Amino acid sequence: MKPLFLIGVAACFLASGCDDSKNPLSDPKTSKADERLVGVWRQPGGDGDDSYVGHAGERFPNNVMRIVVVNNSNGELGTPDEYLAFTTVIGDKTYLNLVRDGDNKVVTRLDREGWKAAAVDCYTFLRYKFDGDKLVMWIMDEQAMQKAIQSGKIKGVTKPFESPLFTDSTANLARFVAEAGDSLWNTKEPFRFERVNASKKP
Repeated sequence: MKPLFLIGVAACFLASGCDDSKNPLSDPKTSKADERLVGVWRQPGGDGDDSYVGHAGERFPNNVMRIVVVNNSNGELGTPDEYLAFTTVIGDKTYLNLVRDGDNKVVTRLDREGWKAAAVDCYTFLRYKFDGDKLVMWIMDEQAMQKAIQSGKIKGVTKPFESPLFTDSTANLARFVAEAGDSLWNTKEPFRFERVNASKKP
């Protein structure tokens, strides 16, 4: 099972370790950044987590963004949690390829050495769409992933009491995601966020 570890944008993201795939849905060097993601986001009714999204910096391809999640409940700031992410567009749908590890060693190494695909062991996939200043995200459905791997539709690994993991190539993953459509995503439990107006206090 994949444990959820934070509320806010991070509520969609999953805890440490490999999550959905060994390979991304696209190459960040050839993908285009989605500028609509830049800003501060908050989950309505959440517990005070703000998610700051901006460009990752000059050591990264232009499409790679940094997500910093900070808890500011009760007037106290918690320890920030950092992620890297880049967008993939397949047909008329948009996806995030999320890079994170349990202790931020991968993010720290990429910050120091620059983007190296070989340094990233795994990715979490999120599907997202915008509705004005609102953002909706979905995580992958583990049962759908497991069935797809076991039926041979996509290469991957399934183990008892562990999350399924895709191991197929980027090209095959993109084709599979396009063909699977909504069936691959947990559409019953979307995560919703609102853009925070920085000029106004929470």
